[in-house]
Amino acid sequence: MSLAMAYVPRDSLIHKLDPRTKTLIVVLSLIPPIVYNFPLISFFVFAVSFMFAVVGKVAREYIRNLLLTAGWILIILFLIQSLFNPVGKTVLLEIAPGIAFKKEGVNLAIIIIARILAIFGSMYILTLTTHPTDLMVSIAKLGVPYKFVYATLSTLNIVPMLNARIQTIKEAQMSRGLKVEGNPLVRIKAFIPLITPLLLGSIIEAQERALALEARGFSAPVKKTFLRELKIEIRDKIVMVIYVMFIAFLLISPWIAFNIVSWLPF
Repeated sequence: MSLAMAYVPRDSLIHKLDPRTKTLIVVLSLIPPIVYNFPLISFFVFAVSFMFAVVGKVAREYIRNLLLTAGWILIILFLIQSLFNPVGKTVLLEIAPGIAFKKEGVNLAIIIIARILAIFGSMYILTLTTHPTDLMVSIAKLGVPYKFVYATLSTLNIVPMLNARIQTIKEAQMSRGLKVEGNPLVRIKAFIPLITPLLLGSIIEAQERALALEARGFSAPVKKTFLRELKIEIRDKIVMVIYVMFIAFLLISPWIAFNIVSWLPF
């Protein structure tokens, strides 16, 4: 399975929460980083998402996959904003003539990176601790059309499916003597023998899946039933109340801090 969609089964409190509860947590977690430009608040939201990863027993996968999928992007973003953003005026460190880290660019880079970590980290907890089927069932129970639910579920599964298919094609072509490893020229030559079966197989599978869905009455105007039943428990309600209070505190904390500072006699 791909890193981006790597659901990790564990016996933890976070895994046992209803997907609707975790979806609410993600939505609430998006508010403070978007509303405020204070990186401390965004980093705090990210720290809370890491705490969820620890409680959910997926901290190792959380950090590893987060670094592999977003680490290099954040590094490039920091360098571009710090070195080349036109808002930068105050030089902090000069690397070469005309190229230097500037204070304003560094500050902006920290704000953006903190916001990305807060948003992406919160959403990644949902991915790591929620089975895709449970997530789609919970969305359907919220009244979302079934066709949209199925399209979303297919989108979540397409990357792991294509990864498995390309690996199978690669092994089959290697058994026939095709060289797929080596210098860039060898890889380019192997591209067409690999990508052609992948595209044709995907088209055929899509057609077969559409026929299978229609044969099972997917478009029938009747009430659908689900193999996996979900129910919001007491623990879900407690977690939702606590997290709403936490986000509300984060939203008013800058106002509280500003008033405390204004009351100081110095």
